Amino acid sequence: MKYTKILFSMWFLVVGAVVPFAAAASSSIFILVVEEDFDNVSVDVESAIANRGFVIDFHSNIGEMLDRTAKDVGSMSAVYKRAETWQFCSSILSRKMVEVNPVNIAYCPYIVFAYETTDNPGMVVVGYKKHGSEDNASNAILNEIDEHLESIVNEVAE
Repeated sequence: MKYTKILFSMWFLVVGAVVPFAAAASSSIFILVVEEDFDNVSVDVESAIANRGFVIDFHSNIGEMLDRTAKDVGSMSAVYKRAETWQFCSSILSRKMVEVNPVNIAYCPYIVFAYETTDNPGMVVVGYKKHGSEDNASNAILNEIDEHLESIVNEVAE
């Protein structure tokens, strides 16, 4: 029993040291960490989205909004240096998605995010929220959408 606890503790320390950002993400969020200037990552996200024929509908500067409203909600700390999202859809994928189940409209638009925290400057986290449904018929198309989103994030991380 004591040996098991020591091994578990050692494993936890090794994994924690190698994958510090993975613990912050859940199984429903895909992230990669890029050591790069945020402006370069932003351009890379926009290019990766465009490279797949998608058009960005909305680009949000969430970090600026949180900074602007911090005092209004009683916060004095800044979490992000920068935090942004890019929203877009695909007429082909979205059509497939809603034809399987009209409620799948809830998954549109698709969103890719990037942020750099004040605690880890120079390390930009890029990711997306994975899609999933209790409706098995929807999962095939939702997985296809996730493959596109993951390829966008992977391209940015290259």
